[in-house]
Amino acid sequence: MGVSNLRSSTDSLPGRPLVIALLALGVATGCGRDIIDDWGPPAGYGAVAGVIRDSSGMPKPNILVAVSICRDPLGGFLGEATADQAGRYRVDGHLPPIGVAGSLNADTLRVRCELFVGPRGAPLVRDTVTVPFSRSRSAVRPTARDVIIP
Repeated sequence: MGVSNLRSSTDSLPGRPLVIALLALGVATGCGRDIIDDWGPPAGYGAVAGVIRDSSGMPKPNILVAVSICRDPLGGFLGEATADQAGRYRVDGHLPPIGVAGSLNADTLRVRCELFVGPRGAPLVRDTVTVPFSRSRSAVRPTARDVIIP
């Protein structure tokens, strides 16, 4: 079967131009909600930073910190980081793109998230944190959250 045979067999598929046009427009429906254009830059940026210490006050390096299970408009995961040798960490994240149809003011948005400290699936500490967002990455002021682990 040559290339010309492949080309002619795919050209004969009914409705192919319509399917391609719909995919190019990004039109879809899922989970009872319409999916709209979400192309473009992130709608905003946020961060959580702090120091991880043990109960004696000593810094704990190499500990995983994840910020997750955030409310809308994040809908899940903000990010993760590993504490450095001084126990310092910073988790940076961003809101998903909202495209031209959105009207989100990221400078006034505050999202409640959960902070997990320790191994994936078995955190040593679980806490909540409210993350403020900014439209500009350079304007982000991280939410300070120091953590004492057992």
